[in-house]
Amino acid sequence: MHNSGNRDSEDMATPKTRRRSPLPKLHQFAALSTFTEFPSAKREWSLDRKLKAVKQARFVGVAGRGSLVTRKALDTHGLQFWATVDIGEVDEIVPCFNELTPLAPEKINVQMADHDTPTKTALPLARRIMQVARELELDVAIEFHRDTATETPEKMFALADAYAKAEDELLNITWDLSHFAVVKGLKPPYFERLMERPELVLKTDVFHFRPFNGHHAQIPVIDSRGRRTPEYRDWLDFTGELIRAWLLESPSGRGMWACPEMIPSGYGLSGDPPLFAQAIVVRRDLQRIWNRQVRQGHAPRAPRARARRQ
Repeated sequence: MHNSGNRDSEDMATPKTRRRSPLPKLHQFAALSTFTEFPSAKREWSLDRKLKAVKQARFVGVAGRGSLVTRKALDTHGLQFWATVDIGEVDEIVPCFNELTPLAPEKINVQMADHDTPTKTALPLARRIMQVARELELDVAIEFHRDTATETPEKMFALADAYAKAEDELLNITWDLSHFAVVKGLKPPYFERLMERPELVLKTDVFHFRPFNGHHAQIPVIDSRGRRTPEYRDWLDFTGELIRAWLLESPSGRGMWACPEMIPSGYGLSGDPPLFAQAIVVRRDLQRIWNRQVRQGHAPRAPRARARRQ
């Protein structure tokens, strides 16, 4: 899939390190909604053209609603799928997951209930979602997201704590930390405040990496001349710290699933550069950060085979 001579290659392991152990790997997915009404409402690209562009940009797959893709189209372009669904009631869980079965999603991201759903109501729903996921052998996470039962840090943490108490395990969460930053109106640097609960953030494998600041859930990545914006550079500083912390907590061979989520629908503004062009910049920057952290030794190695036999 990737050109081994490209400096942006995901495979940073030398022959020696390959013999020792697999390194953690970054899997980057493009948000399908990036292409909504692109290049215009009347001339929106076909699914085939969207997936071709995603493949050429070296994403491993696409993320979004199941209604936007087909398994045949994904297979044609050699892409994986990361699904997003809305679940508000217990009786919606099984039908919702069954509808996704033909698409064989690698991950399922659940935006759960509503902004006014109290924790006492959200908890049994979350427990049932995760129970059904285990029964169906699906990899499911509850997203920290606006207009859901987890739309503020306090509601997210309350649900996670209640779930841990009830299930004796941590809740799997999709982290979209832009919502945390906006709710709290944060100023850079962001890392310390957004890592208020590191055991929850660093436990997960799934992140929506949408560039943000404390007042905007999505900021322009580049200006009209293609230069990275100052606000985006502040976000990159935070992202580098997050990836470093995640790698230090990760066993050999663990994967991080990342979506550089540059999307319209109120997130993108009319004067912004093309969203997919920005998503490509974010993908490249995330990969460079990841590669640098791995080279610097922040990714743990598994013991050698000899040590495992002792």
